Amino acid sequence: MGKAKAPSAKKAAKEGLVKKNGDLEDTFKAVLGEIFRRFDKDGDGALCEAELEDFATTSGSGKNVAEDRAQLQSYFDCNSKGDLTYKGFEQMYTMQIGHEAETTWKDLEQLGYKKPLALLDPEAASAEALAKAKMDELRNALTDLKLAPSAPKAHRRAGDALQALGRTEAAQREYAQAEALEKAPSTVDDQD
Repeated sequence: MGKAKAPSAKKAAKEGLVKKNGDLEDTFKAVLGEIFRRFDKDGDGALCEAELEDFATTSGSGKNVAEDRAQLQSYFDCNSKGDLTYKGFEQMYTMQIGHEAETTWKDLEQLGYKKPLALLDPEAASAEALAKAKMDELRNALTDLKLAPSAPKAHRRAGDALQALGRTEAAQREYAQAEALEKAPSTVDDQD
């Protein structure tokens, strides 16, 4: 019987970061979310120049953020102000892993993570999962609403989903629409 082939250094470096199909590992995605939130000081969902500078300094990943920022804006998702979004942050790491997975592990180590990857704040992961579930419910409710725009039940479901996300005003509009539809005379001809 032949010896088992040892994984290459490059492949070993990707372990824990990337699945076989090339997607980011779920734990790594959760860690990226935790890191992103740590540096998104104003909570606006994007890293401005000062937040990127803080990230680069802390992780040891960059020296001149102002110069690198132009490249970031060219290659990765940014908002209308040119600030790096979470999607862009994931894209940045996906590209880095493809070229230099070892550098990603160095960044992670500087930021307080080690192999095997684990979240520093497990509560943040459960909060993130809850927020994702709420967004999934909103997407489903909006699909129902699109399919049946005159159904009060669809408006109530959308209202409930919006309420769960803290969007009270939007939820109230959906509830009001549901009530208006319930009070409106039926447009269906009951005659055969």
